[in-house]
Amino acid sequence: MSKGYSIRVRIGGRTFSIISDEKPEYLTQVAAAVDRSISGMLSSNPNLTFERAAVLSALKFCDDSQKNTESVPVKKDSAEDDRLRQQVVEYSKELEKATQKQKQLEKEIKELKTLHETKMAEVKKAYDAREIQFREYINKIKNQ
Repeated sequence: MSKGYSIRVRIGGRTFSIISDEKPEYLTQVAAAVDRSISGMLSSNPNLTFERAAVLSALKFCDDSQKNTESVPVKKDSAEDDRLRQQVVEYSKELEKATQKQKQLEKEIKELKTLHETKMAEVKKAYDAREIQFREYINKIKNQ
């Protein structure tokens, strides 16, 4: 068992502790189905013991399960299945290519952002230098 969930459930008026790998919600649902089956048998036949109702319920569940298993046809792989498998493989390859292209484009975007920031810093530096020159020129004209 990996997680070993432990819950307490009521079936046929009796409390049972259950430990299972299944989630508690699922175990509660299963226990509720068993409770409905056993309680239904006990209420329809008051002379039936709990143990006999439990055995009859188990037989009923096994019978239902067996009939459901037999009624589901076992499908052999068909040409359609093979075509779908091949399509999935092709889609997986396309996805891998698209993922690689996305990574490449993200790298290029990062490089372009860095280049943009560098160029903007150069432009600002040149602008600031020109502004200083312009102010000096204006001051020079004013002082003449």
